[in-house]
Amino acid sequence: MGKPVLVKTCVIFMLLACSAFNSQVGQTTLKAVFIERVTRFIDWPEGLFNENIEKFSLVVIGKHDFGPILDQIYSEYQIKDRDVTISYVDSVHKTEGAHIIFVGDLPPNQLKRLFNYCADKPILLISDKPGYKEDGLMLVYYLLDENITFDINLSAVKQSGLLMSYHLLNRANVYEKVITD
Repeated sequence: MGKPVLVKTCVIFMLLACSAFNSQVGQTTLKAVFIERVTRFIDWPEGLFNENIEKFSLVVIGKHDFGPILDQIYSEYQIKDRDVTISYVDSVHKTEGAHIIFVGDLPPNQLKRLFNYCADKPILLISDKPGYKEDGLMLVYYLLDENITFDINLSAVKQSGLLMSYHLLNRANVYEKVITD
């Protein structure tokens, strides 16, 4: 089996496993685990992770329904071979140093400040709020017919400097929305 076929098979298996996992555990757990799964297909700019950065930073901003699940999961899981620190913040200026920002319910003015702050930075903006797709988030995921479905804003990804695998883009609903001030 060639390497491209093997990689595609692994991607399909992992995504199907996420779907099957949904029937065994709660939706919140599935959404929390999906964050790590999707990072396997995203590359941050070379040199960003060096010996000075020992942990991967996941920041949650806005109202969310994770409860203690994120902390429980990421006490066992790593992202990009690094332990994960999770911060729950209530304002954009407290997101500094994040590699991923999970965006919960935010007022529109704070959402716009977050986009402006993250513009041109290698920070993955991810949410489970389908309405945020139109606001310019990079990756919005949600459950549809008991499966995780996700939308990727390719313009926002390109602007950030992150690189997404062809396999991830192939599985997503890809669209381009130019982010303006």
